[in-house]
Formats: sequence, structure tokens, C-alpha cells
Amino acid sequence: MAKKIIEVAPEVRAAYEAAMDRIRTVTGARTQVQLAEVLGVRQSSISDAKRRASIPPEWQLKIMRLHQVNPDWLLTGRGAQFLGDMLPEKINRLGRVVTEVQLELHELKSTLGQAILLAGMTNDELAAHKEKAAQQLQLGLSHVLAMAAKIDGARDVAGMGA
Repeated sequence: MAKKIIEVAPEVRAAYEAAMDRIRTVTGARTQVQLAEVLGVRQSSISDAKRRASIPPEWQLKIMRLHQVNPDWLLTGRGAQFLGDMLPEKINRLGRVVTEVQLELHELKSTLGQAILLAGMTNDELAAHKEKAAQQLQLGLSHVLAMAAKIDGARDVAGMGA
């Protein structure tokens, strides 16, 4: 019985071929037979995947586990090749976020200090500075919200969740 011909868009075929090149690089397999041995499947399964231009998730998982490969890199070529290479990248990103948050806290401290001074003024003094104080408090609130978003983003980067 002849294999059914499957129409595959050129961009899908190109993405598949690029991913298979990365798989061959990581596994060292140069032929379908060698790749089948690495994956523990029949050579015909490799041919079927090629015909469909689709890499089964089980293969991806096996390669990721055997070679500690970043799944994004494996499928798209983006990001660090190996999972272990991602840690320094995350640490650097977290360091930048911490520095930004420290700067924001310094600015917020100054803004809040000014707001406290305004709060201690007489009614006449306060009336003269009311608009300025409202703007400063709004700015302070914006900074707090921005810091909260950065902290949430850092948690996401670190894989810690909320």
C-alpha cells in the first residue's frame, strides 16, 4: 500500500528541516537509521515524520532528557542551546531587574519624603502646594506599580510564579 501524500506548507517544511538539523547536531546521528537508534524507534518512523514534517513530542522529550537541550532552541533555534546555559542568562536578567528596582525605590523614597513634608504644612501652605503634592503622589503610585510589575516579571523569569 502506497503512503498517502501529505501537503506541507514550505515554511513548515523549512522549520522542520532546520529543527532536524539541530537534532542531528545534538545527537550526532547523520542518517535516519542512526537517528532511529538514538530515539529507539524504527527507521520508518523517521521517514513518516519527515513526510509529515512533524517531530513527535516523545522524540523531543527524549532528546531534551538525554542531552539537556533547551526545547525552544531545539524547535526554533532561539535561546540557549542547553538548559544549563540558561541559568547565567536568567541571573543576569534578574540582576538587571534588581538594579532597576533599587533605583525606583530610591526615587520613591525621595518622592514620599517630599509628600510627608507637604502633609505637615498649614492649610495655606498646603493649598499652595496641593497640586504639586498630588502629582508627586501619583508619580509615586506609578513607580510602585511599575516595581510590582518588574518583580512579577522577575518571578516569571526565575520560574517562581506569583
